[in-house]
Amino acid sequence: MSGGPGSKDQGSNDEGNKDQGSNDLGSKDNQDNLGGQYKYYHQRNVDTRPDQPCHGDQGADNFIFQGMGNWKIDNFACQEGDRLDLSGYGLARDEIASYVTNVTIQADTLIVNFGDNVSITVVGQTPTWDHVICAQPL
Repeated sequence: MSGGPGSKDQGSNDEGNKDQGSNDLGSKDNQDNLGGQYKYYHQRNVDTRPDQPCHGDQGADNFIFQGMGNWKIDNFACQEGDRLDLSGYGLARDEIASYVTNVTIQADTLIVNFGDNVSITVVGQTPTWDHVICAQPL
């Protein structure tokens, strides 16, 4: 996943899991990938930082990835509309998939490795590609 937006800073945040802005949609769900399961929901952006603990709150969390490193997302909840946002790397789904070197599933934990020094660990529920936001292919 080279060429990532590691130099972009989404705001100063020492804890790495604070709300970096919210999107209170407060209306009917209009996102196709949620399948219309949630009539109303609150979506908040969570700034994930490598090598720092991160967890979402109740409701839909959009975990935004930047830089390179090892991430651990606690309490990931697909049924609440949680998403992993990798769009900042500018890579489409197939391109991201090509960087995956190993995938491990242990009970409710998913570990995806992208080489020796980059990984994403998701604790809670195993996400599918429907829960990942990527750049649109050209």
